[in-house]
Amino acid sequence: MATTSRGVIMKTAAQAASKMGRWMVVGLAVIVLTGPAAQAVTIQADAWILLPQGAVTVTEPAPGTVRAAFANGFSQPGSLTLQPSSADPGKLFSGDYAAAKINSLLVTLNSQTKPQLAGGTHVKLISGNDVWVSYQLSVTGAGQATPNRVSMERVAGGWILWPGDITDENELNARWAADLREVDAVKVFLPKNGDEGQQYVISDFALDGERAISALTPLEAALLERFGVTSASEVSAADAAVDSDGDGMTDLEEILAENDAAYFENKLFKAELTEDGTGVTISWKAVAGHKYTLLRYDSMADQTGDEIFSVTPAETGVRSYTDTEAAGEVQFFYRVVQD
Repeated sequence: MATTSRGVIMKTAAQAASKMGRWMVVGLAVIVLTGPAAQAVTIQADAWILLPQGAVTVTEPAPGTVRAAFANGFSQPGSLTLQPSSADPGKLFSGDYAAAKINSLLVTLNSQTKPQLAGGTHVKLISGNDVWVSYQLSVTGAGQATPNRVSMERVAGGWILWPGDITDENELNARWAADLREVDAVKVFLPKNGDEGQQYVISDFALDGERAISALTPLEAALLERFGVTSASEVSAADAAVDSDGDGMTDLEEILAENDAAYFENKLFKAELTEDGTGVTISWKAVAGHKYTLLRYDSMADQTGDEIFSVTPAETGVRSYTDTEAAGEVQFFYRVVQD
């Protein structure tokens, strides 16, 4: 691994008389965090997992298209449950909808014979033992393909937690938010409408969001666990300033330093010094698993310096060392080297 110099700290006689004190830190770099612009992503189903029940005949005339024909007669009930799928392993319909920022789903239905769907027609979202149901599916008339877009906002999408024994809105919202992070399946339920024979075509299913549903990167996973978002640019100013362990390095800085290679190489680095009668304490931000060496120089002409301290921290945070030989008016120069 390359060795990187992270800062020089100087003590000179001229600085002793300045209002800034006798110490100066040079060689600092500041990085400004910006998030990527949001982009629209459509996850289109090109296959289905089908579960017909009763008197229904199912065919697939084209990839992603299903035709369901229900038999005539009161004694011939039937239904069809459809779960979207894809031959493309990169297209997932289960996983973390919140991280992918899935904002809506689209189901296009065509009733070949009936002007309306059965009242029980719905789309369901399953997470563990939770089943959320939305009845916002319809057709505009017989023979017409009708796109149905269902919002992934709970109230706007009409999502009901079945069997509905929870009524507190705050609890429902929290449950919905948690379930969107672990979606096991999304399905369409299409029952027979009345006694007559009838046919329906499901020609389109898609999820719309900002990214494909996939495994999170280590950085996204860490941000999601700590802040509930997957981009550093989405962390609020208040949250970004929190230092939970009180080590002098914010939670956000620790996450970025440990998981973002670009931030690790270009992160804000600032060595700080405090002085009392026993010596000088040098402090700097350190990343877990990397070795830090503190070198002391007698003059700027000194090309080698003396190693006076080194550490490979097990946890990310601020590390420090007190040089007891720096008491009084002696002049030293310091450099923190990161391997």
